[in-house]
This record gives sequence, structure tokens and C-alpha cells, in this order.
Amino acid sequence: MGAIFDWVRVRNYRSIRDSGQLDLGPITLLVGRNNSGKSALLRAIYLIQMGSRLSNDDFRIGADDLDVQLGLRDVSHLRLATGETLTDGFIGGHLSYTAKRMLPDGFSMQIKAVNVDGGEAEFNAIPQQEPQSLIFPVLTGRRPGSYQSQVREDSSRTVLPTDDNLVGRVMELASDNVPEAAKFRDLSRRVLGVNFDVINGANGQLIGVKIDRYQRILLESMGSGLSGTLSLLVNLSVADGNVVLVEEPENDLHPAALKVLLSAIRESSDRNQFVISTHSSVVLTMLGSLPNTRVLHTVSDRALPPTSEYRKVGGTEERMHILRDLGYELADLGLGDGWLIFEESSAERIVRDFLIPMFAPALARLRTLAAMGISRVSPIMQDFREMLLFAHLDGPYRGRAWVLVDGDEVGRKTVEDLRRSFKGGMPRISRRGTNRFSSAIIQSYLTSGLMRSSILKTNKIGGLRRRPC
Repeated sequence: MGAIFDWVRVRNYRSIRDSGQLDLGPITLLVGRNNSGKSALLRAIYLIQMGSRLSNDDFRIGADDLDVQLGLRDVSHLRLATGETLTDGFIGGHLSYTAKRMLPDGFSMQIKAVNVDGGEAEFNAIPQQEPQSLIFPVLTGRRPGSYQSQVREDSSRTVLPTDDNLVGRVMELASDNVPEAAKFRDLSRRVLGVNFDVINGANGQLIGVKIDRYQRILLESMGSGLSGTLSLLVNLSVADGNVVLVEEPENDLHPAALKVLLSAIRESSDRNQFVISTHSSVVLTMLGSLPNTRVLHTVSDRALPPTSEYRKVGGTEERMHILRDLGYELADLGLGDGWLIFEESSAERIVRDFLIPMFAPALARLRTLAAMGISRVSPIMQDFREMLLFAHLDGPYRGRAWVLVDGDEVGRKTVEDLRRSFKGGMPRISRRGTNRFSSAIIQSYLTSGLMRSSILKTNKIGGLRRRPC
């Protein structure tokens, strides 16, 4: 399923004068500086569902009408005002949301479904009750001062722009045995490192973590990053044929936890559609490297009133510019002729500081990196692959990463796993792209008198300062 909407066009909403028609993918990333229009596009899409909020302040200054159009790719979850499901004739058409300002402080709104021939049909706002709802909004500023503790079935299945009913939504998943509940508990453990429990309170039920029969930590007492991510985990667990709007998923998350979360989003994009705003290079490189992801660079002219522009990011130069705009320096992108990745820092230093300068100076154009242990070789190669897939779609680094590890059993297994994992990928691990020493040769060399003798000779010849071993 993946993409439900093919494209979006917004006019006269907040900083958006006219976005133009913007193509959407299974995952669409909005990247840009603060107040450039990322949130405006997300919230404009959300307007087609009940529970979203529109005020007169959302109309662009000087405009009395606004509209949002969404190109239709999959209509199986959409119904007309009559209750009938949209027919396949609307595939290739679009939904049209229009609102007109009415003095002194009101407005009117209308939603229509327009088919490929231009025919129109009345369309009500999409319900906010699961399972009829389509959009899951995970927006900034959603954490309330306190959570609803009186849980009712209807409120626990209502999709809101805030987390007022988060206790009810979590409660349904914290103890049930349905597949969605099992997925939620698994994600909670892997992303947040906790299992959530249903706790009886003085005025209702609460969510938290039980320490023992008498002690507990309530959700309200946990860090804002943990409770903020919780809403997204709930949505990822139950989404099936939905559109998930996410503002800055990286907020308050450790990079390791963020990568687990992004892997779950990547897996879920086979069945759902994501539009995500971000400032994070981790989000950009990990999700932006996927073949069907769309990346839009949001730019503001900084005038009064400001006008947002959305630029499709395509080739290598554009993607490099985005990374620099996020704070990456060119050196961070590893712009060398290739990479040598070693298992241990001792091997990396010997090759970098002695063997290359003395015997193969032409290899000084390569960057060297120590994985700091065999267990980190594969994760580093995966991170390396995602960064370069995003920055260099034309593949200048294909076949230019070499991994050298010890020739013990663990090293042999790591080499074979890498060859399988990166077959046909980028950077490609060819049969000569990974290698292993015949034994723990670096460790043997370090403990021998030969190394000390070699370094003393090197220092004497090159006039280098002597360094203790």
C-alpha cells in the first residue's frame, strides 16, 4: 500500500502562498531551518480530518480563502458524505479542502472529492474515531498539563492533535494480547527501554512503570522525550493504511533509540504513508537513503509576511547542500577517495601513521577508521552506507570501502555477513572489499620487539618526535 496521497498543494495557509504541486512518497521528509514552513505543510494536510483545528489566524495575511488539495492514489479508506466508499474512478483525482473567511471572526469550509474527469462529490471530513480515521498526527506541543485518567472506550479510540487521551490509548495496548499490543510492548522496550503498566489511581487508572507492589513511576513524572515519543509508538503499532504526520521525531531521543524508531518507520512505510519534518542528519540519512523517499527542502524568504517555498531535493549537489544546511561539514561527509575500516584502533593507527607514509603514500587519499571492536564493524558499515546513499545517489563510493579484521572465527563470520548484507548495495562489498588477516597479526606485532625497532627507525629517518609504545 504505502503512499495513499500522490501529491499535495496548499494555498494561503499561514506562510504558504502557493506550494505548487508537491509529490509525496511512502516517506516524505521536510527539511529546513526553523520557521521555514515545515509545520505549516503538515498541519495543512491534517485539515481534512475531524479534530484538526483551523482559526482565522491560519489564513495567510491578506487572503480571505485557503485551500488544500491531495492527489488520490489509494481510496480504499475514504468515504463520501453518503457513507459510500470512493470508487476507483477517483484514483488519480484529488480531495479538495477549501475555507473562506467570514466577518467578523468566523469562516466556512467545504471538502469535495474530484474524480479524474473533473466530476465532484460531497465529502465529509474524515472521522477521527479509529478505525475510520485516516491521519495520525504526532505534532509538537501535544503534551498536556495532565492526562485523562477516566478512560472510556470512545475516548481511547479518538485521534487527537494532543495527547490528552494518551493514557486510554496506551492502556489498550499495555496489557492486551492482540498483535498490535505485542508490537507496542516490543517497540517500547527497544526504543524507550521500559515496559508500561496499567496502575490503579485514586481517581481512575494511570499509566506508568511499576517498581514493586507499592512503588511506581507515573507517565507524568517521566521525561518529556519519553512521553513525547510514546504517542508515535502507539500510532506505529496500530497504523494500517494510514497517513502519519510527524514533527521532529528526533526530539529528546538518544541517537541509538532514534535509529530503532526510524527502523520501525521504515518497516511500517510498506503499509502506511509518512510525512516527517526534521532537523536531524540521522533522520535524513537513514530515511532519505530509501529509494522511494521524497525529500523537500523548505525555505523562507524571511519577508513580512514570510513566504515558504518547497524545493525537491534530487541530485548529489542538492543533497550535499541539505546536509550542510543541517550543520554537517564537508569533512563529516568523508570526502576522500575511499575508506579503510579496521577492527581495532591499533591496526588503524599503524597503517595510517606508518605503513601508508612509508610504503604506500598514494593511499593517503583514503580515510581510515577504527571500529573499536568486531561487534561494531557491521553497524558502522550500515551507518556509512546510509549516509553515502543519501549524499551520493550516483554512487561515487561504490566498491570504495574496504574492511580489514582479524582472521579468527568471529572475523570470518563478520566478513561473510558483510558480503551478504551489502551485495549489490552501496558501498558494495565485493569479494575483495572485505578481508581478514591470516591471524591476530596486529596483536602479535604489537607485542614483538619488531614494532619498537620499526618505529625507532621511522623516527630517525623522518626526523619525527619519538612516541612511546
